[in-house]
Amino acid sequence: MTPLEIYEYKFTWLKGAHNAPFDESLEYSVKNWCRQNLEQKDWHFIAYTDMYEHSIAFRLEEDLKKFEEIFK
Repeated sequence: MTPLEIYEYKFTWLKGAHNAPFDESLEYSVKNWCRQNLEQKDWHFIAYTDMYEHSIAFRLEEDLKKFEEIFK
């Protein structure tokens, strides 16, 4: 997929995404895990959703569960 296609595809599922907040100090670990375990089109990073907190949105609930096993 081209970057534009990925961008447009994400908007089809982001409204019903499965979100997971995490401490901002884990940003690089979280992004690295997502890049290694998921396709770019299936996750989305959201900066500063709360004080000292970022969030990651997943298209699939099973990806959220895998993420929570590692980072919770």
